[in-house]
Amino acid sequence: MDQPDYWLRLEYRMCRELARFEDDRLCHLWCDGIVPEAFDLRGEQPRIRGRAWIGDGEGKQEQWDFTLLLDRAAASCEDLDWSALLPDEDLTGWLTPDLETKTLTIALGSASHR
Repeated sequence: MDQPDYWLRLEYRMCRELARFEDDRLCHLWCDGIVPEAFDLRGEQPRIRGRAWIGDGEGKQEQWDFTLLLDRAAASCEDLDWSALLPDEDLTGWLTPDLETKTLTIALGSASHR
């Protein structure tokens, strides 16, 4: 899986995960695109930041910020195993949406099996 394919697959995976939230304010949200913007791959907490377009189920979309936390540093994007960054369907707890700040945190290290 290459990087462009990863972002598209993550978008759809986020939609499925949001639909599984029990909170009515969250389960109707959906993702309509992800744009990575800042790659901090060598920092103490490696991460990728960017924008996601989140729909509310009523046709309205807003731009949210996202942070994808990485488990380990990488020298470059080419060194990332993109397929390993896509959450399996049986994992949950990896996506944290914040309605107040309009942010999403993606942390595979926080995931657990359903």
